[in-house]
Amino acid sequence: MSLDKVKQFHNTTFVIPRHSDKGLVEKLLAMAQEGGVQLEKATYYFTFSPELAEFSGDQKDEKLQELLACDTITTRQIIFELQGAMKVSVQRGWDNQSKTLTGNQDTLTFEPPQKCNVPTVAKYVMLARKHFGAIDTKPFLDFLDEGAKQLYQTREQDIQKLERMQENFFKSMTEFTLDQQQKQQEFQRQLESEYAARQSKLEEQHGERLNQLEAKDADLKKIRAEIDERENRQARRDIYKELKAKLVARNTTFELTAGTKNRRRTVFWFTIALLGLFFTGFWYCFDKNVINNEPPINWIAVGSQIGFALTFIGIATFFIQWNHRWFQKHADEEFKLKRLDLDFDRANWLVELAMEWQNITKSDVPAELVNKLSRNLFNADEAKDTDIHPAETFLSAIFGKAGSINVEFPGKFTMHRSDPADARIASPKTN
Repeated sequence: MSLDKVKQFHNTTFVIPRHSDKGLVEKLLAMAQEGGVQLEKATYYFTFSPELAEFSGDQKDEKLQELLACDTITTRQIIFELQGAMKVSVQRGWDNQSKTLTGNQDTLTFEPPQKCNVPTVAKYVMLARKHFGAIDTKPFLDFLDEGAKQLYQTREQDIQKLERMQENFFKSMTEFTLDQQQKQQEFQRQLESEYAARQSKLEEQHGERLNQLEAKDADLKKIRAEIDERENRQARRDIYKELKAKLVARNTTFELTAGTKNRRRTVFWFTIALLGLFFTGFWYCFDKNVINNEPPINWIAVGSQIGFALTFIGIATFFIQWNHRWFQKHADEEFKLKRLDLDFDRANWLVELAMEWQNITKSDVPAELVNKLSRNLFNADEAKDTDIHPAETFLSAIFGKAGSINVEFPGKFTMHRSDPADARIASPKTN
């Protein structure tokens, strides 16, 4: 015969110590959790009322929770219906006439479901005995007389009270210890949070002071840059004023130095002397040939007259061209100074514009705009030297762009030139 053939089970009843209503509910819930089942329904029979009260498995009734929180004995019977049609009933000794509880022990009855097996029933009986603290019956009590039995039961009841007091004491000590540990942990967390908050506040203050120092440093750098810029601008303006004063002074009294004037006087008086000499020779020959008109004609005097006239005309032409170039250079230099004065004004205005542009827009002036505004700035056209004598013009017309010219005479010589304004004749080369 195997255990599978056992299909019918009796209710199992055993004695347990008397616990409070809250203790019974907690032990039942612990038993159900370890057994893997859930509480579906609970029925309470109270000592102060003939009516019963039924609650669902979650027992989320506020008044029931308030009653259980009193941690006292207010029921004479509690029936717990578990998942799978299992029932656990706790019944206290009850005197129906006096409506009072009797004894100091309760009876627990476990009612297994109809469809179950032996290991499952044994498992739940074991769990019930374990969690509710089953008390085995004493067979020897039947051999005692009534007085000894009552004395024994009274002592057993006192012992159970002491056990419950001990249990409550250790429970209170455990709760107190846990409460103190929890308070210690909360106090430590509070200290850590205060420390973290203070650390965060100090870091924030440190960051603010760093930002203030950086702002002050930036302000100082800005002020220093403004001072440097102001000094540079003032220095530039002072230099500009000095240059303008010099240019104004040059434009007002523009003249050469005494040394340059003395060098010019040498050429000037030498040329005047040559003009006087050749004019005197021309007048002498003219007086002999034209005024006196004495025959026969002196052709030597006529040739000399013509030579003196041509030489005088050439030297006079040179003198006029030389003075013209001298005056032209003076005029060009004066115009250059005026142009330079205007260019300084334009350059100073362009620099001021660039600085204002950068201060306002925080960017550089576009290169296209700078190129347009600075076009032909400090760009003076170089004056080209012209021929100072007709002979130079004649040689330039002969040479053109050629570098040399060969002329056949009884001997052979070559004339070279480097540019139209500077022609030179090389030494003759014979074949």
